[in-house]
Amino acid sequence: LYTDLALQTIVIIIFILAFFQAAIQLIMFMHISEGERGWQILKISSAGFMAIVIVYGSVWVMTNMH
Repeated sequence: LYTDLALQTIVIIIFILAFFQAAIQLIMFMHISEGERGWQILKISSAGFMAIVIVYGSVWVMTNMH
């Protein structure tokens, strides 16, 4: 749990790894590379919307816990 890396470096690494994980899940589990172009855009936008809602909701709940 302890490291000599700066906090900003750790956050950047976590965001990069999270992006790769999301991309792999989109390709493998949502079959983003299959189907028509219109459906692919719909799949990506719905996945992005869900990710934003989950992240924003989690941050909102964690900051408003009294």
